[in-house]
Amino acid sequence: MKWRSSEVNAKNLDQAASTSDSTGVLGAVTFDTAVIALYQRLALPPKGLGEVHGPWYHAIQRCLSACDEMSSIIRAVSDADLENMSPHMIFCIFVAARFYLVHAKILSVEIPRSLDLLIYGLKTCGQR
Repeated sequence: MKWRSSEVNAKNLDQAASTSDSTGVLGAVTFDTAVIALYQRLALPPKGLGEVHGPWYHAIQRCLSACDEMSSIIRAVSDADLENMSPHMIFCIFVAARFYLVHAKILSVEIPRSLDLLIYGLKTCGQR
């Protein structure tokens, strides 16, 4: 999927931020949410199943890269545009922030710094 590569996405985000293309931003964020929703069950299996199989590190990396991508999208959009985004954006940001927290708690790792940006995005989108 060439359109999902980081280089292409960064260029599109700069254009989206300058033209306030809320549909493009929401589409990219929704795609990242879908990746997290599909892989999170494999990345962090439930308690009984986790003892047998353990976490799948490819799924963890996919979820973390989707969360990082969402953070970079939120960073590229101005605060005024975030306030005027669709309310569906709040759910997408929440899913990424929740994955960061659960990942850090279960695997006993440091909470990523991008979580602060996601929390700021939640606060800004909620001001609508």
